Amino acid sequence: MPTLYLIALPTENLDDISLRALRLLRETSAVAAADRPALEALLAHHAVSARQIIDLADVLTALAAGDVVLIGVGELPGIADDSGAEVIGAALARGIRVEPIPGVSLAITAMVLSALPPDRFIYAGRLSASLPAADLLKRYEAERATLIVTARADHVPAVLRALRGTLGDRPACIVYRPGAPDGVILRGSLTLLAAEDAFPWRADGGDAAFVIGGATEQAARVWDEDEVRAALRTRLAAGEPLRLAAKALAAETGWDRRRIYALGVDEKA
Repeated sequence: MPTLYLIALPTENLDDISLRALRLLRETSAVAAADRPALEALLAHHAVSARQIIDLADVLTALAAGDVVLIGVGELPGIADDSGAEVIGAALARGIRVEPIPGVSLAITAMVLSALPPDRFIYAGRLSASLPAADLLKRYEAERATLIVTARADHVPAVLRALRGTLGDRPACIVYRPGAPDGVILRGSLTLLAAEDAFPWRADGGDAAFVIGGATEQAARVWDEDEVRAALRTRLAAGEPLRLAAKALAAETGWDRRRIYALGVDEKA
């Protein structure tokens, strides 16, 4: 059975790729990338000749003849771009083996460099015309976890304005081409970072990552009783003990654990 291999290309130092990834690029029957110039630059840097470079639309057909590598830039395909996710989903639906190769991740690198709480974080997605910042961020206004989003680097000012307008002023970090000579790592409040003079640099393609502090406890939305009861019923129906369910929901809902416990007793009555 053929295998669809997933590889993330480095965006900064082209040497930040594994020997196994280079071997697969050389030996598989075909390589597909939404960003062909980035792939060709890496192949040239390592003097690797791919047997065949194909379009994403041809991946499923090529898998009938042998293994294929699907490329993402800065992240594994499927995270780096929507088209990669569609190819992966179609391959899995046909029973094709899909194997990610460990490698670079802009989102995780940015999380580490941000110095924001890493104990719980959410990658909210890559912003694009089909996923506007305001629409996406509205869902996370009360989220206590650290948030990560990515977007085209030339959209940084617009994304920052959307972040500031939707989430308010929070600690944040922008990471662009970390480790590269022209790389940028900026930390500060969203208000400070959204100021025009915070960008003495020019983005030459690629993505930037934004890491944003979670909502404060005071800013978190308090659930209404119907929402708490519904969540409690779901947990109890799944067999979770009332004591544990009440404790977990207290952290999510803004309700006192004892009040939730009392609702649970009422639900069981």
